[in-house]
Amino acid sequence: MRKASWLPLAALFLGSTPAQAQEAPGPNNRAEAIKIIAGLRKVVAPEGLERTEKLRIGGIDQWVSVRSRDLRNPVLLVLHGGPGWVAMPTSWYVAHGWDEFFTVSSEGLPIGVPMRASKARR
Repeated sequence: MRKASWLPLAALFLGSTPAQAQEAPGPNNRAEAIKIIAGLRKVVAPEGLERTEKLRIGGIDQWVSVRSRDLRNPVLLVLHGGPGWVAMPTSWYVAHGWDEFFTVSSEGLPIGVPMRASKARR
């Protein structure tokens, strides 16, 4: 019987509380998203390294990413994907934690370049 006496009071309280929409959490645009991801990807260890650069390998420009929290760690070379599959933009997320135990190096070809380069060499 006591529960029944609380129902009108609860209905009165809930009915008098105005509903307020909350602002959607960010990011609100691409620039904000890029800034957030860059912060998550950053290696901050003093002995660490985070570098992405273009190298010419086999006559084709390729991008190589090297990440490590400690350069004394053994090197782990990640060869990923195949034609048309780009993994480097998200590899830091998938392999998060590997850079604690390894110096992770992954390579990637720019989209479309391998096909054009291979046709040019024929």
